[in-house]
Amino acid sequence: MRTRLWSCCLIALATVLFASGCGNRLIKVKGVATLDGKPIEFAMVTFMPEGSKGQSASGMTESDGSFTLYTYAGSSNGQGVWPGTYKAVVERADYPPPGAPGGPPAPEGITEDADLFKWAAKTQAEMKKKPSPWAKIPTKYSRINTTPFTFKVPPDTFLKLELKSSDGKS
Repeated sequence: MRTRLWSCCLIALATVLFASGCGNRLIKVKGVATLDGKPIEFAMVTFMPEGSKGQSASGMTESDGSFTLYTYAGSSNGQGVWPGTYKAVVERADYPPPGAPGGPPAPEGITEDADLFKWAAKTQAEMKKKPSPWAKIPTKYSRINTTPFTFKVPPDTFLKLELKSSDGKS
């Protein structure tokens, strides 16, 4: 009788622990980011947890605007996002990265940090002389307090971040 009671208690405890989320794991989150219907390439998409709990996750967009989010902190490095509610921000440098289409050439033959810094300073000065080939991402999408994007993880579907250059603050 006592054994049966303990068995029932253990089963009930296991059920409660499983249902309460002790088995939480990273959830794969993928999506696409567009600006005025065109893919945004080389932009950083970051999910910031709402409230004081959780970890941020981020990923870089590909040339087709697609992205996969990764969590980087402590021992939980990996593909995915912890369950919860997040604000999504989208940021991109003014110019394509070195070696990317429209960007400066990638450094070749640089073996020392001092040479890399000289190359970077020279490239930055050259890029300031010409307009950026990229459409500017409005500032409201890069700030947690103004972004219109809020998502719950796990998501119901593939995420779409549809940015507009003409609707509001930039």
